[in-house]
Amino acid sequence: MDLQTLRTRQAWTLAQKIDHSLGVIEAFASWFDGKVYVSFSGGKDSCVMLSLVELVLPQVQCVFIQTGCESPSVCRFVRQMQADHNIEIILPVKTLRQVFAEYGFPLVSKDVSHNISAVRRNPYCESSRKMLWLGNPHHIPERWMYLLNEPYDVSDRCCFWLKKQPGHEYTKRTGLRPYIGTTASESRTRTAAYLRRGGCNMFEEDGKQLAASWPLAIWQDEDVWAYIRDRRLALPDIYEQGANRTGCMGCGFGCQRSSTALDLLHKLYPKWYAMIMDYENKGTTYREALRTMLAKVGRRLPDDLDPSTD
Repeated sequence: MDLQTLRTRQAWTLAQKIDHSLGVIEAFASWFDGKVYVSFSGGKDSCVMLSLVELVLPQVQCVFIQTGCESPSVCRFVRQMQADHNIEIILPVKTLRQVFAEYGFPLVSKDVSHNISAVRRNPYCESSRKMLWLGNPHHIPERWMYLLNEPYDVSDRCCFWLKKQPGHEYTKRTGLRPYIGTTASESRTRTAAYLRRGGCNMFEEDGKQLAASWPLAIWQDEDVWAYIRDRRLALPDIYEQGANRTGCMGCGFGCQRSSTALDLLHKLYPKWYAMIMDYENKGTTYREALRTMLAKVGRRLPDDLDPSTD
């Protein structure tokens, strides 16, 4: 699998992508003798994936991981969906507050947070030297080098503890393998993962990565919305309130480019916003860490802009 092949597939018509996705779903279910489940987040991509999987597997098991970071809108929607779909709700073993305190804050991006954490743990190893070398294409951007010396930790481990670990444990407990509703176009990391896997299905397991299927991997955002309109799929009402995605509310990844998620959390759930901002790592609050990061790009936290909070 190469990047040109992915780009060709991403340019297919919606009808071609639907046929491709149904083939992916059938192949994965056949490989594991139907022992599969839908990892259901309640977001738009997840709703499209569930619609497609149920065309092949009408009574498919669905699993919603209630991380504590979803908006009440998403949680209500999932409970409503339980009336017509086989959805099990499971919980992570750690809370967001615990993850922040133990591992650090999610800042800038998964890659930057991961690399900062790795360099701070072992600054003298070969991989750390590469990440610090500005000539390396995968180096830590100079703008975010300051995070190496901050008094708090930075980490991408919240994604593992709140999402991946509960899913892995569910697979080990039940023997079911997941369908996951992410797309390659969402980020360079997910594009690289698609190319590394060699396609939408991963059948083999290597001890670190469990087998899984990504039926929407080649879809673009406009394909997802077109399918939703054509099939008149129901979505959480938070999309009508201004959200463009339903990830963890309060997440610091990407807020240096767009503060929509933080703005929405502050506007719709101000008490929840204030609680998350007060979570700490090594005596520093999440608010202070975010405020410093946003200042690097000339942005401010929504409550710093809101005169009613003065």
